[in-house]
Amino acid sequence: MPFSKRSMLGQRFYHYDSQYFSNIRASKAILWTAIGANVAVFCGWQYARNQARGSMADILSGALSPNSSRLKPIHWLNANFLCSWDHVHKGKYWTLLTSAFSHQNLGHLAGNMFSLYAFSSVLLSVGLSPLVFTAVLAGSAIAGNIGFLYHQSAKRQSASQTYGLGASGAVMGVGAASALLVPRAPMLLFGFVPVPLFVLLGGYVYYDSYYLDDPSSVVGHSAHLSGAVFGAASYLFYLRRFGGVLGRFR
Repeated sequence: MPFSKRSMLGQRFYHYDSQYFSNIRASKAILWTAIGANVAVFCGWQYARNQARGSMADILSGALSPNSSRLKPIHWLNANFLCSWDHVHKGKYWTLLTSAFSHQNLGHLAGNMFSLYAFSSVLLSVGLSPLVFTAVLAGSAIAGNIGFLYHQSAKRQSASQTYGLGASGAVMGVGAASALLVPRAPMLLFGFVPVPLFVLLGGYVYYDSYYLDDPSSVVGHSAHLSGAVFGAASYLFYLRRFGGVLGRFR
């Protein structure tokens, strides 16, 4: 519990534990580190793609070989920051996590980082320890990618050639945990429409469920939903001690 309260002469006094503030500072440092890592990988993609684009022109003209060192950055990122069954079969299990730090499009990066910061700010307001926050964040990312791969396999498509990337699974996991913990937290839809967090998250879940099997969609709806399930489970099995829809227990 982040604070205790007592009544004296009709007034309430809130005594915040120093550990509460320490947890917030440390957890916010982890949040900003995660955001920084996402930005760094995004910059890496831009550099690698520009290098590869120029290299392909030179390769076609005969000036460079297909194994040119200028192609190494894009090959390395493809091998380590994309999620696919092919990578998992090759033992690259770390891509279940590293692909959550990977964005190739600026809009995708900005949307995910803004949402991650907003949802995490709600989640961290209860004073979660850095370890717990990291577990929710990383667990949601991994669960999202596992759900994505399972769904691709279930659709009986060429799953080994289907790649996923982005922090959306982690964002939805943190969002689901936050919505169950502080359901009425005010959020801004489209940046200016105020709605309670549980309404916003519910809308996201409905949208992803509706388009889950849409063959024309290039969005990883299954990753979003799987991340949200992990976030909800995190609340059910641990975070509910901080309050929320199920209240405290002892």
